[in-house]
Amino acid sequence: ISGLRVYQTEELGLWKPGRRWVKAILSADKVRSVLRAFVSSNTSSSSPDCAHAPTIFG
Repeated sequence: ISGLRVYQTEELGLWKPGRRWVKAILSADKVRSVLRAFVSSNTSSSSPDCAHAPTIFG
C-alpha cells in the first residue's frame, strides 16, 4: 500500500503510517482488510460492505 491515509474521526483527523510500519505490520490479510474498509460505506463496522468497490475499481 502506497500513500496510506486513514480518516479516523473529526477530532483525530487523518492518520498516515510510515512506510516501515506498513511493511513491518501489514500482512496480505491486513492489506485486504484495509482495502475493504476503504471501499465500504460502513468503515467503522467490523464487517465492511464494500459498497463503493465497483465505483473505485471499475
